[in-house]
Amino acid sequence: MNTVDFSCYYGYGKQGKSKEYTFYNSCFLEPLQKQISSSIPLITSVTLTSSSKKALFSIYVGKELYLSSINDYYIEKYDLDIEELERFSDAGYQRICLLNYKKYDVVLIGLGPNDRVVSDYFALKREMVKLMKLQGSYLKLS
Repeated sequence: MNTVDFSCYYGYGKQGKSKEYTFYNSCFLEPLQKQISSSIPLITSVTLTSSSKKALFSIYVGKELYLSSINDYYIEKYDLDIEELERFSDAGYQRICLLNYKKYDVVLIGLGPNDRVVSDYFALKREMVKLMKLQGSYLKLS
């Protein structure tokens, strides 16, 4: 089992990102604390990176959907574009995330095999605190 020192950056919207934060002090939670106290959703994800700046995985805020289980109900309820869903499928994604970002526009992200989805910012904070505790010295990856 390898050990990897890691840091993170926050995703804003579909493509924006914050500066990089380390888990050695609690300042990495500051953007999330500001987001929790705001009524406008800005943060869409947190991406963990290794010391070599390689992305390990992301945690997205939204609703996880499996492409294989999307039916007419989901297409109508979330106003999903069938062509966009086909592009995700053609690109090899099995899961997508409907981001909690735009109130009236659907924003979908393809999920990698290690990516996670949480329902809200409080759940994201819990995940970040768990990761900080794992960091104690290092995050263990297999």
